[in-house]
Amino acid sequence: MITKKANQIYSVITIITGLVGLVVISTIFAFFKLDTTSNLYIYISYAIAPVWYILTYFVLTFGFFKIPKTDFISKKDFNPMFFVFGLTAAVSLFFFAILPNNYVSLFIAKIGSSATVPLPQMDNAGNIILANIIICVMPAVAEELMFRKAVCDGLSNIGEIKVIFLSGLIFSLAHFNLAQTVHQFIFGCILAFMYVKTKNIFVTMIMHLVNNALALNLTAFTNQDIWVGFNTTTIVCCAVGLATLVASILLFLLYLKRKKNDSIVINNEENETESVQNEKINVLVFVLIAILVVVWGISLALSLIPSAK
Repeated sequence: MITKKANQIYSVITIITGLVGLVVISTIFAFFKLDTTSNLYIYISYAIAPVWYILTYFVLTFGFFKIPKTDFISKKDFNPMFFVFGLTAAVSLFFFAILPNNYVSLFIAKIGSSATVPLPQMDNAGNIILANIIICVMPAVAEELMFRKAVCDGLSNIGEIKVIFLSGLIFSLAHFNLAQTVHQFIFGCILAFMYVKTKNIFVTMIMHLVNNALALNLTAFTNQDIWVGFNTTTIVCCAVGLATLVASILLFLLYLKRKKNDSIVINNEENETESVQNEKINVLVFVLIAILVVVWGISLALSLIPSAK
């Protein structure tokens, strides 16, 4: 059994190794004279981070620190309802964020920075499959191992709220993309919350995968214009997304509370007062996240709507 201090050291070393190594490898890759608009360049640029993260995680976790493989996940953590709540929250946040993200992009463009992310041309079945594997699947697996598993497990003793926000912050900044910073922070916090509460890394991997798949395929296979600006589609998506996001969070908290109460009845050894206090803390975490999301969206909409075309 690894000690708490060793857990912290493991987490810090894993994150530092992952991020520093990524910067070094990306810098070396930049020296190669490749066409930055080619599919080859885009695929390699997307693949560098997940490949390095996965390599770093497994070498340090099971090789250097020799953390027992039984600590990776247990059978009791496989609960189908966790996947239902996780997927609902991920899809809801994605559609809610379309409108605010449009105005973030406008703001980023106004200050002279690029708000776009290069995507490959998905002009045939091979490119569609390859793009979804490299851009959707690989980052979902690698980033959840690095920013949820390593961070949340290694720093669990600092408290749930702190580790959730820390995970979201590191996840957001590690993308090195100004236009994605706020959205990735909120998404990272929700992923961290789900992992802390479920202890099932596959729940957050699926959430992350669905988010990436929507981001990649939605504009590629639908009319791009309907997702841009302040229009009926983006307004409805924002309103419905926010409502379902809040509902899924509240239902998830109620489900956890019911599970905990059932456990109290069965085992007859739970402290009810402590359970209520912990539940209040859990609710507070998501209230703060919800407030952050709403204030972010409203402030951007009010300040940038006049600039919309």
